[in-house]
Amino acid sequence: MDPVRLQKWLASAGVCSRRKGEVLIQAGRVAVNGQVVTELGTKIDPDADRVAVDGVPVAAAQEALVYIIVNKPRGVVTSCEQEGVPVVVDLVSCDARIYPVGRLDKDSTGLVLLTNDGRIHHRLSHPSFDHEKEYEVAVQWPIDGRAIASLQRGLPLSGVMTRPARVRRLSSRRFRIV
Repeated sequence: MDPVRLQKWLASAGVCSRRKGEVLIQAGRVAVNGQVVTELGTKIDPDADRVAVDGVPVAAAQEALVYIIVNKPRGVVTSCEQEGVPVVVDLVSCDARIYPVGRLDKDSTGLVLLTNDGRIHHRLSHPSFDHEKEYEVAVQWPIDGRAIASLQRGLPLSGVMTRPARVRRLSSRRFRIV
């Protein structure tokens, strides 16, 4: 098998997320073949190397890939865990460690894919793959043609211009945006 980054392997083994794996590595809590590793980007051979976290051996996960589509209701956070608020992964009963692909704001509703497939998560989420996302938006007050035109051209947001968007008015207070 080809070498893989240690934090990626930890995530695929179900130990933690990649980011949490980076934290564990930097904290000196991960060992490969008995040697503590603290350098991010360290690659391992999953077939030959032995990995331990806090002295406990970690076995490669061999679980089946899971894909779940859920209609996220308003008030639920698109996250794996967040203190004090309901999260989207709690909407389903699944023994696998699943995580959402993309995100919807807490007050938004809509389709969310939950999976344990890191490859598909990366291909659908990473901006380099340039997947379009379509939203139907309802606003409190009627939206005028100038606002629609601004969305179509792109807007400054936190000091950065958004990409131009395709916008279609559905009513005076609803529109679709891609």
